[in-house]
Amino acid sequence: MSTCNFHFLSEAASKFKIDILTPKDPKQRGAQLSLRIIGADARQIFNELERLGVCLDYRGDIIRVAPVPLYNSFMDAYRFVSVLKSLKL
Repeated sequence: MSTCNFHFLSEAASKFKIDILTPKDPKQRGAQLSLRIIGADARQIFNELERLGVCLDYRGDIIRVAPVPLYNSFMDAYRFVSVLKSLKL
């Protein structure tokens, strides 16, 4: 699962307005994707995603996910987006 594909999937999570802080240019980023979810409490989203089995991190109003190809599949990234879209907050 590449960060590029994950970037695309995260943009598709239209339930929330997401500001993706990680550069789109592969030469300017690593495996981590930093997301600011506009108009929502990052801590609340983090807690709910973690409760549902998603491994991630948050710092302030930023949620950080790392779709590392060695550990994560496309289905892992797809599940993250599906779970994010299903949150009832």
